[in-house]
Parts: sequence; structure tokens; C-alpha cells
Amino acid sequence: SLDEEDLHLGEECLVTKKMDGSSAVIYYNPTNDNLEICSRSMSLKLECHNNYTAALLPYADTVKFLALYTNGPVAIRGEVCGNGINKNKANQDAKMELGFYMYGTRFPNAETIEEQKGRWGQITHFLIVNEFLKDVIKNKETYRDAYGDIVDKIKVFKTVPIIGEAIITMELLEKYRDMDKDFGEGVVLNGRTFSYKSKSDDYYAAMK
Repeated sequence: SLDEEDLHLGEECLVTKKMDGSSAVIYYNPTNDNLEICSRSMSLKLECHNNYTAALLPYADTVKFLALYTNGPVAIRGEVCGNGINKNKANQDAKMELGFYMYGTRFPNAETIEEQKGRWGQITHFLIVNEFLKDVIKNKETYRDAYGDIVDKIKVFKTVPIIGEAIITMELLEKYRDMDKDFGEGVVLNGRTFSYKSKSDDYYAAMK
């Protein structure tokens, strides 16, 4: 649906699998100790047990730590899959065990728009954030004096599957458009200033 000038042809990108579940966000603001779990346009009651609270609440202390470390609000974005979410004839992701798969971040207090949105190549990109969390877990005694026992509760996020880096060409986009339905819904191309989906025609035909 994008015009050719909006496809960023010739630019580098990170290609990730587009999982077929439901998008969700876990957010924490340290200023007012506000934790929220959101799905699309809804903010969910944390005391209610549903697929989203079950998948995201285990990461609450991790998001709180990131917010305390950066001294500002943090939102972690991803896809909740499994347990029958978006069940259709083609969707294998709906048959998985329930889980949350990170694909993005928001750091509103970061200096640049690209950092705020966690663009590829920025320290706030979701893969870099995960590498940072691994380092904190490995060296948690270094962080304990400043952040207390919350360092013992940090978890590394599952992420959407990473396919690899690529140069965007029409041939590449056509390849993903023509992917077999068994591959899945399609891919997401993550650039340094952009992000968009390339969907499989076969997958959508098989959904019906």
C-alpha cells in the first residue's frame, strides 16, 4: 500500500518475522509509580487475569528497572501470541504457548526522535536493550547498591524472530510477498528512520 518513494529502496534494514497475534505494550512511569498494560487502544486492569496480563506481568520489574535506570517513562512493545489469539486456518502462532515477543521500545525522554522510538541502530533498539539486560543480569552486584533487589527480578525479553540484515530492493519485497503461507504472515523491515510490513499474499488467501 506504500508508494515506491516510501519503500526506502537501497537502504539497509533489519528484517524480523511478523508474528500473528495481538500487539501489546507494558509501560512504567517512575514519576508516579504508574504501571500499565495496554492492548491496542485499551489500558487493561492489572488485577484482571487475561492473556495480556499473563504474558506481560512477568516483565513488570524489568520495565521498572529500565525506567529507573533511564530516569524516565519506558514502554516495551511487542506481540502477544499463542493460546488461540487470532486463530485462523493459516495461523500457526495461535497454537503456541502463550507468550510476549518484543519488537519495539519507546523512551520518551531520549534526546532524538530515533532514540525515543527505538529505531534500528540506536541504543534504545529492542535488541540493544536486551543485550543491556543480559549484562545487568550477569553483573547484577554492580547495580544492586543503586537499584536494590529489583536486579534479581530482571528478565530478558523474548523477541520476534530475527531473519537478518538486508538491502531493500523490489526483488526482496516481492520475495516476502510471495512467501509460502507456512512461513507466516510476513516480515517487518526495520530501518534507521522507518518501519513497515511486507505481507505474504499466500498467507492471507489461506486465512479465508
